[in-house]
Amino acid sequence: MIRLLPFLLLALSCTLTYAQLPHEVASYPDEAGFQARKAGMVEAIARQGFGVRSQATSRCPDTGLPVRTWALEGETIYSPYTGRAFTQGPTGYFGPKERDSLGRIVAFGGDPLKYDLPPAAATLYLDSTRADVLHFLSIPGNMRQQYHFAAKNWARFYGLNQHLLSEAWKADFQAAVAQYREARRPSDGPDREHLDMSRPHDLVGQPGELLGGNTKDGGTENHKTMWRSSALLYAQWFPDTAQISYYPVPEADSLVRGFLFDYLARCLQRGNGEYHSPMYYPHSINAYLNLYDFAEDPEIKELARAQLDFYLATYALKSLHGVLGGPARRGYLSYADGANDMERLLWLWTGAGPWDLKPEDLGTKDGLHPATTTYRPNQIIWNLLRKDVALPYEVQIAHPDYHIDLPNRHQETDYVSEHFVLGSTTIHTISNPGQQVVWSLVAEGAERPLHFGGGHPRYNVPSGHSPYTQTLQKGASLILMSGQNEPRTFEGNPHDHIKSWYANAGVALEPTVWPEQANRAAWTKFVKEAPQRAESWLWIPRAVDERRVVNGRLFVRAGQTYLIAQPLGEARWLDIPEDSLAAWAPDRRDPLKAFPYYHVWVVSGPYSGYTLDVAEAADYEDFEAFIQEASARTKLDTRRLAQGLVRYRTLSGDRLQMQYEPHDLKCTARINGRKLRYDRWDDEGVYQSPYVQLRDGVLRISDGRDSYEIEMTGPQQVEIRNRE
Repeated sequence: MIRLLPFLLLALSCTLTYAQLPHEVASYPDEAGFQARKAGMVEAIARQGFGVRSQATSRCPDTGLPVRTWALEGETIYSPYTGRAFTQGPTGYFGPKERDSLGRIVAFGGDPLKYDLPPAAATLYLDSTRADVLHFLSIPGNMRQQYHFAAKNWARFYGLNQHLLSEAWKADFQAAVAQYREARRPSDGPDREHLDMSRPHDLVGQPGELLGGNTKDGGTENHKTMWRSSALLYAQWFPDTAQISYYPVPEADSLVRGFLFDYLARCLQRGNGEYHSPMYYPHSINAYLNLYDFAEDPEIKELARAQLDFYLATYALKSLHGVLGGPARRGYLSYADGANDMERLLWLWTGAGPWDLKPEDLGTKDGLHPATTTYRPNQIIWNLLRKDVALPYEVQIAHPDYHIDLPNRHQETDYVSEHFVLGSTTIHTISNPGQQVVWSLVAEGAERPLHFGGGHPRYNVPSGHSPYTQTLQKGASLILMSGQNEPRTFEGNPHDHIKSWYANAGVALEPTVWPEQANRAAWTKFVKEAPQRAESWLWIPRAVDERRVVNGRLFVRAGQTYLIAQPLGEARWLDIPEDSLAAWAPDRRDPLKAFPYYHVWVVSGPYSGYTLDVAEAADYEDFEAFIQEASARTKLDTRRLAQGLVRYRTLSGDRLQMQYEPHDLKCTARINGRKLRYDRWDDEGVYQSPYVQLRDGVLRISDGRDSYEIEMTGPQQVEIRNRE
């Protein structure tokens, strides 16, 4: 029998009983739909099981069949098939690594509770008699796993099931939390887990740093939100005599509160560093769902709600059916058969778009938090997510540097229409470039939204920033150009990986030589050597309805969205044989994994690229009419392309001039004769749009009918107020 905890019953009763203002959580308009969509979700999470991943792996010497045990390397084990005794070899990445004097496992490799704790928590949540869950989690090596992903899972487990935990179990858990401090990176894989660190990680963090983590190796933004939010809940649940990562509970509580309020204050002044991340927002959102659900202090609950509304409102501003359009720091384009974590989360709350997600699709390791939370997006944010607002609209955003110290470092432009979103950003430094989406177009599709991207093929995928690509956007029009650079020097801390990014940002790109032999080996070599060539790629989803080249221009029909692309250089399709695509598809880590989902239009030359204009199909009689009108109304001047200069008259009549800058990461440009001023991008606010504005520390969120504001009114005081 499924239990509803008292806080869930109370929240549900409030939702059903009282009429709420549109900015309040209880104004969420689709509780029945949410309950229907999440039906079976917790059960699906529980069915994933737990306790296998962290066992040692070996093979029976007689049969060759797999054997899993709780042995350490070098210990004697016995084959379950033949009874033969043999010695356990390496235990695997997640396997047992150390015992204490009592024979208990006190350390595992990696971070298995990133994966195993949600199913364990779901199992106990559904059936309070499952003592095996508590036995498994009582292993000291499990209790000591307080790395960020595991910590946010522990906070959900503890909050949901604390009434089932004995005082002895709680005391053991408190002892493990008290001693948590480690100089390793369990989530970074075997190649990076044991790299040197400037300071061990802990739950509380380092005073004087953003969210308690230094800029070198103190953790990414989402890592730190998970650690600090968990520490704050532990401080609430533990007695004052306990410790958290060697800090007395009162001191830990004070430090972590300060970190979390400071982070919100920075977000409200400058925006956040890990902006619009479809990959990592779910982790930060889950961290704040923990605070929202389990914090006993009303000020912390309000802090959590403000941060959640910030994440969701800014994401909703430029998403279409849950898929993010435009740029993101730390993300990838969405193109595989299923939905990613953020898309699943938003569909769970809104049901928007063509998605048809089943409990097994939703029941992932990160699904337990949204399935059991009392937080809901309010009516205003829900309308933004579903695009129940007046369209189209334009967005201008000035993002800070990653650590939110410096304002206006990435200048973003987005155009949001009924069936598509086009957006792009400049950048100021080469930082984690494989996860920086610089531009993208998302268009409505029959089975899932379709995601377009491209640029210099630095990573053989449709996203990731190349230092050889620059963009310029006005409305629904974009110019993308890739060119030759001068040698670069790195900025900031001279870590080895940053040196390598800059060392590879100023080499001479090679001309394109197409393979003469159309076989898999030749195509594989051609594609994998693409990062060294002077090319720009346009990645077009294979699910589009039609592609047509007319007089050198490319026209695309994707549902209710039309697109015209004009090349800056010599254009040709990358027609990869089906056998190569089939060979590349199965391995999700293969750098060629995206090709089965995309057509690729390659434009080559010392300066290469393309212009894009995107339009609503409803604005034209048919696709043929669009081809005729777009051909007649746009004008591309490439007479000075050899110097990196192009001029373009867009479909809407705007005049764009773009000059590629080999000494910088962003172009110089004029729009309708006016010089583009990046230094003035935030003059009217960090977020500028009809529905989300962020200026002078006040976040205003509207759906065109109702609106509200979020503001810090004191160092540790946030106000969420209706706006008349």
